[in-house]
Amino acid sequence: NLMVSKGALRFIELFLAARAAGLPIRAEMAGPIWDEEVRGAIEAAQADHPASFRWLGPLYGAEKARFYAGIDVFVFPTDYVNEAQPVVLLEALSAGAAVLATARGCMACDHAGSPGLVSPLAGFHEAALAWLTEHATGDRRADLQREAEAAFSRMRAEAEAQLADVLAAI
Repeated sequence: NLMVSKGALRFIELFLAARAAGLPIRAEMAGPIWDEEVRGAIEAAQADHPASFRWLGPLYGAEKARFYAGIDVFVFPTDYVNEAQPVVLLEALSAGAAVLATARGCMACDHAGSPGLVSPLAGFHEAALAWLTEHATGDRRADLQREAEAAFSRMRAEAEAQLADVLAAI
C-alpha cells in the first residue's frame, strides 16, 4: 500500500537523492496508491525520470513474484504507527533482495542478520543513501542475493522450529 505513513514519499526522495548523486539506479514502486500526495509525487518522478522510475500498480500472484525477483533492494522507510512484522520484507528476502528499512515494530531485531540496513527513521535517508552509494556501483548483486536468500532460510527454519515447539507443548 503506497501511502505517506508507509514511506512512499521517503522512497521517492531517496531515489531522487541517489540519482542526483549520480548513482546508476532504477526505482520501481508496486501497490495501490492511497494518498493523492503520493500519486502526485509518483507522477512527477515518472515524468522527470521516465527511463529509471516506474509505478507498476497493484501486483498479485505471478506478477508480484516477478517484481520481487527483478529487484536488488527493497526499500521500506515506514513510520506507520502500527507497523509490526511486515510480510513484504520476507517476500523480498525470499526472492533475494536486500532490505533497507526503518526500525519500526519488529524489523530491527527480525532483520539484524539480513543484508541491507535497518535504521532509525531519524537517520534513515542518510544511512540508506550511504548504503546505496557503497553497493549500487559494485557487482554485489549475486552476493546480496545469496545473503538475502540465506537470511530468509534461517528465519523460516527458526519460525518452523518455534512452531514445532508450540505444537509440541499443546
